[in-house]
Amino acid sequence: MATMDANRFKTGRSFAEYSTNSKVAGEALRSNYAGTVIPPETAAKFAGFVHHVGGFLYVVVVSEEWCPDCQDNLPVLARLADTVPGMTLRVFGRDASPELVQAYSVEGKFRIPTAVFYDADWNELGKWIERPAKATELLQKAAAEVRRAVREQYRNELRGETLREVADLLARRLGDG
Repeated sequence: MATMDANRFKTGRSFAEYSTNSKVAGEALRSNYAGTVIPPETAAKFAGFVHHVGGFLYVVVVSEEWCPDCQDNLPVLARLADTVPGMTLRVFGRDASPELVQAYSVEGKFRIPTAVFYDADWNELGKWIERPAKATELLQKAAAEVRRAVREQYRNELRGETLREVADLLARRLGDG
């Protein structure tokens, strides 16, 4: 069986259903959707893609509501699909869709959200995974800054904390020595 077809696609949830039934992040999902504006030139570009593939562009998004990247990016994709005629999006839970996780993994790894684009004949056109590259760059830069700050703290006080924790660990097992 193919990874995705019309019948399987119909079992996915619309963004409205997904965000309304969210127990964790419904408000964040809906707020991010409301705050997303698709510029006319972007809508026109995607309308051209839809036309190029015969009038239908299907978007399968594997997501989990607790995931910050899903909360940020799924609403953008949903707003895009709602703006562009012929573009339809459905959401599938990662945990509830192990066959999609397996099929959409890259190099044995799976990240969410994963958005997979299909034409009208269910030919896969491409995958977009997790977050924009620019967001990853910002996160990496911030992580590097945090690592530098922690290393500075090691020079100042964390070496002593290491010694205290190891002593406490052994004292619990061996007594005060």
